[in-house]
Amino acid sequence: MIAVEVKSFLGLSFPYDFHQAIGQYTNYNILLNQKEPTRKLYLAVPDEIYRKQMAVAAFQFILKQMKLSLIIFDPEKQKITQWINQQNTTP
Repeated sequence: MIAVEVKSFLGLSFPYDFHQAIGQYTNYNILLNQKEPTRKLYLAVPDEIYRKQMAVAAFQFILKQMKLSLIIFDPEKQKITQWINQQNTTP
């Protein structure tokens, strides 16, 4: 089973929105691991945000270091365009 945290990144500052999303993801993942350790958490982001903002090397480095699993989706077509499944070891 999975759990999905969907983020739209509609704020004026992508770095701020990214920071907030990572913090929320981390908190949810810690609590989820305590309550339902077999459930996997994904962060869902719009494909345009992923391609234009998260493609920056610094953000990619953070995502890989934190081992975030992502669902990239097209909000207009309501379709998942990519799964990025990483092993998350957050306690």
